[in-house]
Amino acid sequence: MKRMAKKAMALTLAMCLTCTAVPTMANQSLKVTKEKKAVKSSRNYVEGQAIVMYGNTKTSTRSAGSNIADDDMEVVETYVFNSDTSVNAKSADKVSDNGFSVSLVKSDKYSTKELISILKKKSNVKYAEPNYKIKASDYNDSYYKYLWGLDNKGQNNGTEGIDVNADTPLLDNKDNKERVIAIVDTGINYQHEDLKDIVWNNPYNNRKLYGEHGYDFVNYDTDPMDDNGHGSHCAGIAAGKSNNGVGIAGIAKSNNIKVMALKTLNEEGSGSGMDAIGAYNYIYKAQQLGVNVVAVNNSWGGSADEEDEIIKNLIELVGKKGAISVCAAGNDGSDNDENLMNNYPSSIDSTYIISVAASNEKDELAGFSNYGTESVDIAAPGADILSTVSYNCFNPGIYDNKDKLCSTYVNFDNESILNVFNEEGKMVATPENNEVAYGTLSESDGTMNVSTTNSEYFGEKSYNNKSLKWEIKGAQKDGMYFMCLPYTMKSSDTGTSASAMVKVSGPKATNDDWLGGDNSVIYAIDCKLDKNGKVDISDLDTLEDGVFASAYIDENGNYWSHFSGEVSSKSKKDEQHVILLCVSSYEEGDFTVYVDNWGISRENVSPDEFGMYDYYNGTSMATPYVTGAVAAVANAYTNENALQIKARILGSARNNHNFEGRILTGGVLDLSKIGNPTMTIDKIKFNSKKQIEISGYYTDNAEVYINDKKISTISNNGKTILVDGKSYQNKSVKIKLVKGERSYEKEYFFATGTGFNVGPSVDAELNGGQMISNGGNLIYIDGEGTVSQGVEYKDEDTGKDDFYWRYGTFGFSSDVFGKEYENAATASIYNETDYVCSNGVVYGCITLDEGFAQNTILAYYDNEKGWKKLSNMPKEKEGLNGVILASYNGELYLMGGTDEDDNFSKTVMKYSTASKKWYSAKSLPEGRAYSKAIQVGKKIVVTLGSNGTMNVPANLIYDGTKWTKSKATIGKSIDTQIIEGKNKKFAVLMGEIGLVKGGIIYTNLRVDSLGDTFTYNIAKDKFIASKYALNASNLEFDNLYATTAGDKLYVVYGFAMADDDGKEFGSNKSKLSNKDFYDEDDYEDDAKILCIPIDSGAVYVEDTSEFGAYVEGTGYYLPGDTVTLKAAVMDKKVNISQFIVNGKSVKKGKTGYVYTARAYDLPAKITASVKAEYTDIYIKPGKTSVKKAVRAKNNKSIKLTLKKVGAASGYQIKYSTSKKFEKKVTKTVNTKKNMAVIKKLSAKKTYYIKARAYRKTGKSKKYGSWSKVKTVKVKKK
Repeated sequence: MKRMAKKAMALTLAMCLTCTAVPTMANQSLKVTKEKKAVKSSRNYVEGQAIVMYGNTKTSTRSAGSNIADDDMEVVETYVFNSDTSVNAKSADKVSDNGFSVSLVKSDKYSTKELISILKKKSNVKYAEPNYKIKASDYNDSYYKYLWGLDNKGQNNGTEGIDVNADTPLLDNKDNKERVIAIVDTGINYQHEDLKDIVWNNPYNNRKLYGEHGYDFVNYDTDPMDDNGHGSHCAGIAAGKSNNGVGIAGIAKSNNIKVMALKTLNEEGSGSGMDAIGAYNYIYKAQQLGVNVVAVNNSWGGSADEEDEIIKNLIELVGKKGAISVCAAGNDGSDNDENLMNNYPSSIDSTYIISVAASNEKDELAGFSNYGTESVDIAAPGADILSTVSYNCFNPGIYDNKDKLCSTYVNFDNESILNVFNEEGKMVATPENNEVAYGTLSESDGTMNVSTTNSEYFGEKSYNNKSLKWEIKGAQKDGMYFMCLPYTMKSSDTGTSASAMVKVSGPKATNDDWLGGDNSVIYAIDCKLDKNGKVDISDLDTLEDGVFASAYIDENGNYWSHFSGEVSSKSKKDEQHVILLCVSSYEEGDFTVYVDNWGISRENVSPDEFGMYDYYNGTSMATPYVTGAVAAVANAYTNENALQIKARILGSARNNHNFEGRILTGGVLDLSKIGNPTMTIDKIKFNSKKQIEISGYYTDNAEVYINDKKISTISNNGKTILVDGKSYQNKSVKIKLVKGERSYEKEYFFATGTGFNVGPSVDAELNGGQMISNGGNLIYIDGEGTVSQGVEYKDEDTGKDDFYWRYGTFGFSSDVFGKEYENAATASIYNETDYVCSNGVVYGCITLDEGFAQNTILAYYDNEKGWKKLSNMPKEKEGLNGVILASYNGELYLMGGTDEDDNFSKTVMKYSTASKKWYSAKSLPEGRAYSKAIQVGKKIVVTLGSNGTMNVPANLIYDGTKWTKSKATIGKSIDTQIIEGKNKKFAVLMGEIGLVKGGIIYTNLRVDSLGDTFTYNIAKDKFIASKYALNASNLEFDNLYATTAGDKLYVVYGFAMADDDGKEFGSNKSKLSNKDFYDEDDYEDDAKILCIPIDSGAVYVEDTSEFGAYVEGTGYYLPGDTVTLKAAVMDKKVNISQFIVNGKSVKKGKTGYVYTARAYDLPAKITASVKAEYTDIYIKPGKTSVKKAVRAKNNKSIKLTLKKVGAASGYQIKYSTSKKFEKKVTKTVNTKKNMAVIKKLSAKKTYYIKARAYRKTGKSKKYGSWSKVKTVKVKKK
């Protein structure tokens, strides 16, 4: 019961954390069949904790911790990655120049998000991430007598000969040197008869490296004993002792291969990312000391919000020292390519990772296994796998002495069956010899039939294999169906255990409410007959008490589950019981259940006699097959490095149509091919010589096909193939490589042209959302509704453009939807449409989703108060997806959209910001959805998205009175996505757009003949290729956005969590001229910026006023904005004599000198000037003060903000290391603005700063008095 309870808990967490497991559960409530489960998924990280990685530093980790922590934070533990410290240390004195350290920081005051936001601003922090929860990747108890993965003889109706061929002579050990597999898991039962001789013995069991066999990072001690079973199961698969006369054998059979036990998961099979970091720290220290760790087994996983940069760094660190990290792909039965962070670490992009899917004994992809042509490398046996565990397991199918251990055992090979129960659940008949009793009961609609069949069986293949087949036809939703297997529970002083092998399939549940979809479940229940010999299936509470195992049901039930557990601790007398198998259907349809090897343990038999062997299912089990293979290959090919070993493993895959197009290699591990592996492809790119460069291993004699035509190669040295690429520039090309039975095929687009300029990197987090522009600045609205601005400015010292980020304060909140939603704390809030900017205000359609109800509103963003409701959605747009929001001449438009039946709307609704009402507007000429809209001059253009067909949509153009449809079309694009709607398929074209003069600029949209950056000219109705190429596929990012601001097209990209070393203001600018790849080492901060110059479609107003006066409202305007300019003065003693805009004088009105016009009526650039007269030109300016002095994170500069002084021409700043401002250590800076940056400061110095304002008249200056002195201390760099 305890064992099954652990598995039940693991399942609950697995569902929350998207773990790589196919769990068998126990003690699950039967009431879930009658009511929905009212549990919402928990967070995928430990709240109030963060993991930080420090960059290269010479400071002690103690001082690093003190720099990080304050009264509200605590550095819990630290792992140091260098060659000088002990692995178990919570902190260390020194970190070498090339070292780094990782700390776990917690806070009772701050949330994880707040904690990360604070930590990333610390100068010595390189990464700050959540402490993600992780889980074991197992828990579905499937049972086989023999190891079909190593020697497939047709067990379980499998295909004979389909196994990993681990006995190939090529894997014989060459040098007998110890090679170690690190098992990062629940620990290892190092006393097990099949594991005790293959467990690693630490030769450095002292202060250098603690732990005789490894380390326990859950309890922080030196005893990594397994208290779960999962880690032992993995260890047995990888390297279980062979030829010792007992139990099982692992795939790595050489005696010199050992397993290191690193316990990171607790008794329930759960843990955190920091535990895994501890394990990798141990591995790294062991490698530094000389332990030859060649593989790391990661049969666990978790979901993350973005790629885990810290784990990735550690995987690469130990990888470069020789260890391949083998990771379970996950057991959701889903495509990892669609959500790369759904199962990390397997989906982390690293050359030192092998991601493993699971196959069954028929060489099929196991129904539970995740897959992915980009993210999953190879398959290996992972269904119905027998291996070692850490607990006693009643397992009658493998016993030779069944009579001694079993009071009941049936495999249905020779028995007939007899229904002995009536419809009321009462036993009314007695079976004869060689008859097996059963019964079926239900109060739900549907029909049931029970028979024996030879179509499926569990166990060794023989001439008469059979199993019991239970069919449920026409099951109702939320129905319950029972099959009874009666037995006599004998009087016993020891516990009684039950066991059965069960294979089940049924319809997939379609419930997708906010609580998550519900799966049908099969339960195994022990139930005592009442005094009348009856089973009462209506008493759910009593039945629930008897649940000893259960499992979820999926459509492709191509694996068996082992239901095993103790059903009674003791029994004083013989009693009549039944084992009930209960199918609880969450979806209507047909269910099929197979039962085999059903048994009850014999009375007075101790559980110690059962043995510690169990059957599991999962990519967890497939992973150690590959891990063991890595060790065996490293043992045989002693001169090859880790990446060469990986290439051999992937090159050994046995191709199979079941895996083609689903995983990278298209096949299953087969070590018979290890001596002559086929090709593996790592990367294909277009190099600077205009060649297609194909990199990989064993590519000799590979044939290259482009667009189905065989192509001659320039060269092929077995690692790199070169092909003339001149004919394939700016084109979609399908590249196929064929070598023997292995083929690799993928579509590429090689954009050629001048590379984008590398702009300054900025301290910004890109967490979903969208980037738009107000004409002059970038506006970023993240996934939580926080509105920030990216502002370019010119550095007065260097004369170069620089960039800084203004973080927003407010995000989405439920109260914006009305008072009735103030307490809807658990609801999801997200943007329903693209955002738009009109007259400097950000608008969006925002949805509050409570699962059972949705409410969408039109809202705007108030910089002082956050999001505010503007209006409810018009009824014409309620319930539609892909609605297009646009701003046109100061009004807001909602256009198009598609309903649940895939009907595309033409309807256009206009919202008047003046009357605050919705009106019908001119309909679109054809239905549109998921498109983008932008005003260009006096017209609005709807572009990209979908028109409800498989064709690329033409642009739609509105001039205020009528719509026209462009005759020009974009053409073929590799970025066209095909959507499978309810009633039809349709194509959606995705890309980034911005405003240019007379049209639109597109980027990150790959189109034949146009490249990935091109324009559309409205007047010419023509798409025009630019000279630039973005090549976004060469960049590393979670999020990428592009838009135009000012006279540039900006591309901003990066990861969701900050990667910040303190350079808040970067000046890292250069030109990328047709480079193969952008050099990511150029960047140190999180958000990176690329840009190119454009002919702006916005209107720019420049202030050319005389001294003492200025123009309010200058800067950039979008075409539909209202330009409002006002003459103003800096001092009351200054009088305005004239206000000139665009060469024309503006008359004074009731509110002063004010000029208004629609932006599209103005030239691209205009000047506005205020002429002023002064009553006293020699008046001294007032006194200023140093309001702020902010030290940059790199401690090399100080940003000053001075009090603004009216009528001042500028400011003079003196800074010195001398309190008396001695001349030799004092410097002077002049600035026209009340902001300045002092650079090139010395470490560990105190600077004294003062400032004064001045007024300039002709060539002379009149100075005000000096401010008070501001003191700033510069810390150690």
